[in-house]
Amino acid sequence: MTEKATRWLAPDENGVTLVEVVVAIAVITIFAVTVFSSLTVLNQQAMVDRLYTGALAAAQNQIDWIQSLPPSSLPIASSTSPPVTIYSDPQFLSSGTITPIITGTMYTTMVLTGSTALVSGTNFYYHFYGANVTVLFNFPPSNPIPYSVSLSTVRTDAP
Repeated sequence: MTEKATRWLAPDENGVTLVEVVVAIAVITIFAVTVFSSLTVLNQQAMVDRLYTGALAAAQNQIDWIQSLPPSSLPIASSTSPPVTIYSDPQFLSSGTITPIITGTMYTTMVLTGSTALVSGTNFYYHFYGANVTVLFNFPPSNPIPYSVSLSTVRTDAP
């Protein structure tokens, strides 16, 4: 054998065996799968948080509308609104393509109660209006999980 061939076969040489390479690839693969799975779960939770914020904004808009009405115009009943938009992707809006939209259902309940107050020997009768707004939505569309946001407010017709 030549000197070069003998050098490749020498037992005291350092090198990487096939087993070491396979173990290294397995460790890197396990790490990559774990990181990818974690990022997928975090992205899913971020989308749910974004939808929850949109539903909260829709409910807050309804509460603000109720607060802006004069007491004589307040609807004393329960109502269900047509589907409300919880989220629409602005990236798709600017491109002119089909916009992915998540919608929900808004339920508004108004309750009227009365109370008598004695002020300086005079009875005053006040109306108290209670409003509860609940927005329901499902996400993700492929395997829907129900979510809800609920806000309440109370107001009076007292001067």
